[in-house]
Amino acid sequence: MKQWFIYATIFAMLLMGCAQEQQTTTEATNLEYTVKETPTYGDGTDVFIIKGQFDPEIARIKVGDEVTWINRDEKNHSIIIDTLVGPVIKKGERYSHVFESAGQYDISDFDKGFSGKVIVE
Repeated sequence: MKQWFIYATIFAMLLMGCAQEQQTTTEATNLEYTVKETPTYGDGTDVFIIKGQFDPEIARIKVGDEVTWINRDEKNHSIIIDTLVGPVIKKGERYSHVFESAGQYDISDFDKGFSGKVIVE
């Protein structure tokens, strides 16, 4: 009888350990979204607006390439390229711009306060 109790206790402890490990795994999948720099050359690039930020935050393209901003956020956004103010884009909508000159362009949202860059080489 004692032996059965010991085995049952060990089994219960193992189950609790597995449940805690699974919870840790679940927590790891809910980490915050991270903005990154993604070099893309050739046909232009897509920049997503997600959680009030650009992804990628820095886009690298070649002269003549097009960058398209795609709004995946719940709020409306208006992209500013240096001093050029683009139209308001709602959730799911896009705004594209062709960069004809080499240089570094500051990109920002009209009233949400986040920014990024387009580097044209």
